[in-house]
Amino acid sequence: MLTLEGISKSFGSVAAVKDVSFSVAKGEFFSLLGPSGCGKTTLLRIIAGIYESDSGSIHLNGQSINQKPMRARDTALVFQNYALFPHLTVFDNVAFGLKMRRVSKPELAQRVTEALELVRMAQFAKRLPGELSGGQQQRVALARAVVVRPSLLLLDEPLSNLDAKLRDEMRGEIRSLQQRLGITTILVTHDLQEAFAVSDRIAVLRQGSLQQVGTANQLYDAPASQFVAAFVGHVNLLTGKVARVEGSNVIIDCGNGLAVSAPADGLAWHAGTKAWVSLRPERIRIGDASFDGGSFDAKVAEITYLGSRVDLALAVNGVLIRADVPNLGQFMPKPGDMVRIGWSRDDVIAKPDGGE
Repeated sequence: MLTLEGISKSFGSVAAVKDVSFSVAKGEFFSLLGPSGCGKTTLLRIIAGIYESDSGSIHLNGQSINQKPMRARDTALVFQNYALFPHLTVFDNVAFGLKMRRVSKPELAQRVTEALELVRMAQFAKRLPGELSGGQQQRVALARAVVVRPSLLLLDEPLSNLDAKLRDEMRGEIRSLQQRLGITTILVTHDLQEAFAVSDRIAVLRQGSLQQVGTANQLYDAPASQFVAAFVGHVNLLTGKVARVEGSNVIIDCGNGLAVSAPADGLAWHAGTKAWVSLRPERIRIGDASFDGGSFDAKVAEITYLGSRVDLALAVNGVLIRADVPNLGQFMPKPGDMVRIGWSRDDVIAKPDGGE
């Protein structure tokens, strides 16, 4: 449905987007995720036609749109600040795109009313944007975008100006609206939970380069790099050297007597070469059982109660490891206590060090 091939964009000497390629399927909710300044908004604006790429091609529904102006691309963009016209009513804001397309008055009225009903704003049709809350303005901006029935809906951090509770509510509404309309959507966000909550697939960007594309589960459980592992949720990242390969497993020496066993995954491992290990805090178990990924004595350095879970900072031979334990009302150790910890080998991700 949408295909980007080798898209690059520089502003002076700064390379904002570097040779990015990916495809988005019809009806898919696709997110561009990354820290501030990684190029995700620039990439979205290239797709929208606000910026022209320096190289590469973009195809929408099988046709090149590289040379098409923004108004001719069959896309609709919702800006971060909503960009509503303050002097126009809600109805007229939503109707604006239809008027530019010279839609007849009866059809315009019907489509605007339907769009406002979709976002539960029909009763506010005569109000001005300044009389609405932030969440209501967001709904109007969404209605204005979908009323023109674009092939592609583009969302540029649309929830960043809302408080946490309203942001959670609105992201559910956006996903529900997208599914009801079946509209292909690309969301730009730096919020991991937001991307995970609404997306079919996610592209992770770093310094203008595409790091990995996958489902939330793939990014979380099979990160392609240290950056993705660290950016996509809390993680224990350990570095070390390859001690040896034992059948289908590799043993990574992380120093201070901490040797971690991980699936070799068919990668090229060589004794003595650098490697890194990723282990999610919630996969660590507290107890005295034997675990095939490793079992160690640990000293509790710090404990933080977070309501439904408890965060433990654990020192294993001088190496700090964090464990995220569900709060089930069980006995919890105190700082200074010694505990036995371990994890399953299948929960460990190990990769040769690529120099990140």
